[in-house]
Amino acid sequence: MSAEASASPDSAAAPGVMVIALRMSLPNAPPPMASKAIVAPVSRIAAVSSCANRDYFTLTMSLSARLLHSARQNTQTRNDFDVEIFVAGHAQIAVQRVIHTIHATYDLHACRLLYQDALGGLVFAENYFPAEDRDCALLYVTNHSIEPMAPRTRDDMSKGFARMTSKIGESFHSFELKVEDGPAASQAIRDAGGVVASDYGFFFFVKPESTGGVLLEVCSSTMPNDPYDRPGGWGPSVGTGHASSVLQLDHIACVTSEIEKAIHFFTSVLDGRVIEDGATALPQDGRRVLLSVGDIQVAFIQPDDTEQGPLGAFLNKPQNGIYALVWRVKDEETARDHFEKRNLRMTKSACISSGFAIDPEDFFGARHEFVR
Repeated sequence: MSAEASASPDSAAAPGVMVIALRMSLPNAPPPMASKAIVAPVSRIAAVSSCANRDYFTLTMSLSARLLHSARQNTQTRNDFDVEIFVAGHAQIAVQRVIHTIHATYDLHACRLLYQDALGGLVFAENYFPAEDRDCALLYVTNHSIEPMAPRTRDDMSKGFARMTSKIGESFHSFELKVEDGPAASQAIRDAGGVVASDYGFFFFVKPESTGGVLLEVCSSTMPNDPYDRPGGWGPSVGTGHASSVLQLDHIACVTSEIEKAIHFFTSVLDGRVIEDGATALPQDGRRVLLSVGDIQVAFIQPDDTEQGPLGAFLNKPQNGIYALVWRVKDEETARDHFEKRNLRMTKSACISSGFAIDPEDFFGARHEFVR
């Protein structure tokens, strides 16, 4: 039995409930019966795909006999019916762009200077956020913004950022998405079963258990003094020509043990899409899914063995999912020469790309890889 249905939120329905109008066609049945209204819990709606109209949806459903009987009787079903959704449409959260990647550190000044010297980072703002007692700098490396961030009082465990930095150490903390409406995005993620934290309205975080392993920041405001918002915008051509020969961000690489959950969150709750899905052997056997999210690409890698190898080691330590930022360079030898002159050690060990990396110990715990 199958049914095609159009659905819309019903303001009269209880929270967490969606009204679905069904138009059903049954094998060997009389002409299609009239549309019937039923009530379905939003939590049962999965496998979401985008649709052009954000207010109305198209669903293809496999219905249990009990649900079908209820629809035939033109009554409202109880919320405990058994229904499997194969394809569903809803108003996904549109990601306008990826604003930046946060790099947690204890030495903001030295970390910022390293980005400037090693990668040609251009600083456009610095600020202090009293609610979390943390300082930050905002800079661009070609087309991608980095936000080195440090707790002002590192031992004050009453502050969320100090607690998180004490847990994961100096490393990549999260990356941030720009959306139109922060409170609406927060509600939509919670309605989809996600867990949010540090929700200040205009920005909030989505916990890794909801995203497939990566800590995500979502924001509806612009960054102070951000050149991206100036006439003409900001792109990879701005800031190129640096001695490192870095051209642009290739992708953000995340490691997960829940790759299906990551795919679902980024392509169902958010409006990302899958570009590639296949096997990888870098740096160990596993599955790699490359996604388009906003204006950049994000790769999720799940090792076949989540206990062994460099990726297993990563998964079994405190971390927020971001394994590396992978940059595209014009010339590998030029980049290597530049890094060597700054006493930055380089390695091909544990690289998630075909290129090389600066030893994370030389970059405040963050792994930067470089490919042609």
